[in-house]
Amino acid sequence: MLRIMRVVSLVALLVMATGTATTAQEPIVDAAELEASCEANAGDAMMLAACQYVVHAVLVPGSGADGDEPLDPTAQAGVGATQQTDTLEITLVDFAWDAEGLYQPPEDHVLVAADLRLLGLAPAAKLSTISITVSDQDGVTYDKALGCPEPCLGTDELDEGQTQEGWVGFEVPEGTDWLELAYRPSSMADGLHWFVAR
Repeated sequence: MLRIMRVVSLVALLVMATGTATTAQEPIVDAAELEASCEANAGDAMMLAACQYVVHAVLVPGSGADGDEPLDPTAQAGVGATQQTDTLEITLVDFAWDAEGLYQPPEDHVLVAADLRLLGLAPAAKLSTISITVSDQDGVTYDKALGCPEPCLGTDELDEGQTQEGWVGFEVPEGTDWLELAYRPSSMADGLHWFVAR
């Protein structure tokens, strides 16, 4: 929630800076201008989605797609979604909230894991598991854990058309019920993002 509150603050500051406000009868804030501000100032896909949600749900209600429901930041890519880089197609096949593996996290933490399927789109395609993280709703980021369910995702190079599937584990606090999974290779400014909830 802290992360979304940062976006609310950002949008509120943008509205105050332009000297505009909304009324109960008719909004005088231009949703398109606010959306452009979101795109210019959001640090990543999650911040952008949250910023757009605030615009359509709070500042200019009913201005979302088709004028109906506002954009929901969790209604983004999730389990089953496929995204790609220049060299890899990556599918989030499954997500385990109470994963089991040889690695035992410390007290008050649990092991969660993402099952990823890779498809090589170019010769010598490779995924760096170090570039995969998860973040909670407060924006706290957790790196790859020391263990994962079997089989763990390898770091072998894939030929074009070759596939590989495996798990990547993360150690997160107990009670975590929403995560953003991100893959940020050095070749991509924003990276790829999936969102999962219990």
